[in-house]
Amino acid sequence: GTESWSFPLGIVDGAYEVQSRATDSVGNVEAPGPPVLVVADGVAPTVTLDAVPDLPVQPDPDPRDGGSMLTLTGTVVDDGSGVAEDGVQVQLLPEGSGPLERGWQAASAAGDTWTISYRFGSGPADLSGTYDIRVRATDRSGNATPADAAAGVIRLDNAAPDATLSPVDTVRESLTGTTTIGGSVTDAGGSGIDTVEIAFTSLQTLATEHTPGWMPVTLTDAGSGVDRTDWSMTVPPGLENFFQVDLRTTDRAGNSREIRNLWRGVIDNQAPFVTLEAVPTGRTSRGGTRHEVQYRCV
Repeated sequence: GTESWSFPLGIVDGAYEVQSRATDSVGNVEAPGPPVLVVADGVAPTVTLDAVPDLPVQPDPDPRDGGSMLTLTGTVVDDGSGVAEDGVQVQLLPEGSGPLERGWQAASAAGDTWTISYRFGSGPADLSGTYDIRVRATDRSGNATPADAAAGVIRLDNAAPDATLSPVDTVRESLTGTTTIGGSVTDAGGSGIDTVEIAFTSLQTLATEHTPGWMPVTLTDAGSGVDRTDWSMTVPPGLENFFQVDLRTTDRAGNSREIRNLWRGVIDNQAPFVTLEAVPTGRTSRGGTRHEVQYRCV
């Protein structure tokens, strides 16, 4: 007949070749078949997260849906059954969210390294802030690490600084080449203000495609960690007529923003002038009195 059997084999983690043989009631002994390779694995993988920057970083654009993504890397090692397919998973949540079973995304593993382009969802969004990173791993035997086997903290910044024109300058009706205008710049919680540029665009060119002529302004302060400063600029000489003032800001992470139409009005750098034209009438006269006439523009 047929019987089932079991044997409590005491082993430790490792690879074993197992053979068996059977003997019947009259002493016939089975010839053992080829050995079966058995891997004993009760240890979860070892997973690490590569160092992340201390300064805020700008997420990369996701070409698939127009959203944002962040590339992270690390290592994973399992000397037993090997890392399972999709066995390395990464989670990014706003700092302080606590352990949650959402937001896990599978990384790609090759050899002893893993990488992931973590996706934040479709559409533009301000992701600026501090995030907790958690990494977990599972092997082919089902051994799993804790959810925070590897962990880190990263600051994201995908919002450019904001800039304003001072209230005094906003209400000006005209500007001259000796006028200095200015305002404030803020980058709350960001990577720090890097540059601010200004453009004076003639209203005659706004109806057509044009590239603003950006010029750097003077900043009171700039650099990593600078989240507020003032800017100033003396109106360039040679501008004349109706103009629009635009600003362009950039932070240390590379985020840039154009702020249009902060001011519109007349820029007057040239003195007025009068052109006199003499037109002969063909008439002549004799005698009379000669008069000298002076023209003055005020």
